[in-house]
Amino acid sequence: MTIDSLTISYNPANTSLRGCTLPSPPSTVLLSQDKLSRIRDKHVQRSIAIQILRFTSPHPWGSHAAEGFRKSDSLDRIIFAVFDNVSDSNSTGRTAFSAGSHVLWTPVYVRPGGQIKHAKPISAADGWTEGWLASRSPPYRTTGGTLELECDITSLIVDKRTSADPVEILYDNRFALTFHPRAIPGEVFERFCASPSSEQRLLVTATKRYFLPRLTFRLSNGDVIKDATMCESGPSPNMSPITNVLGSSGTFVGADWARWRLVRLFE
Repeated sequence: MTIDSLTISYNPANTSLRGCTLPSPPSTVLLSQDKLSRIRDKHVQRSIAIQILRFTSPHPWGSHAAEGFRKSDSLDRIIFAVFDNVSDSNSTGRTAFSAGSHVLWTPVYVRPGGQIKHAKPISAADGWTEGWLASRSPPYRTTGGTLELECDITSLIVDKRTSADPVEILYDNRFALTFHPRAIPGEVFERFCASPSSEQRLLVTATKRYFLPRLTFRLSNGDVIKDATMCESGPSPNMSPITNVLGSSGTFVGADWARWRLVRLFE
């Protein structure tokens, strides 16, 4: 997503950030290292770091946790790594890190159109330059305090099968998901959502990269029958899954009865 696709108020941080961003997957921020390095005002750097944390974090938007509690040590680490630590051609110092808010900062290589490589290209002749990608970090693997990324919606869908009202859920504080049970094809509903006690469940899970929502049809023994990933628009089952998109809403591949919408504000 780019800054240009959002409505924001004017301030120096917004102006500087607009010039640094490239197209990226929903709820992520892709930044040009070269353009970041030109921002030398420490107050602007700090404002940009907070804005990116607030947008990308899975904590409630605008909360202290989403902003990393504005801890000086955390913000200084982001500023040093992302704005100040500009590598040369022989440097291997850029490494992924997290400095709070459940946001992962990953060094990448980018092209102007938003193409992303995580491994260093053999040659820079094709236009690859250094960049940073801010995204939701992996969830903690603990039983207490885990930010849950798996949601069983089977019963919700079954209970609303005959209702014209959609089922809506907030997923990971980043996406609003809307389901229209009456629009689910009969053979699909009978197979996966026949009853709340069915051995086949419909869940919302997360992709391994960027932790974007997807629909997962799963047996009770854990075997996955099908995954439906996000697409930008349209119901076509042949549509390619999302890679880098500019939009902030869409459907799921092969499941046009479900829609997603990014609910984070970039301000």
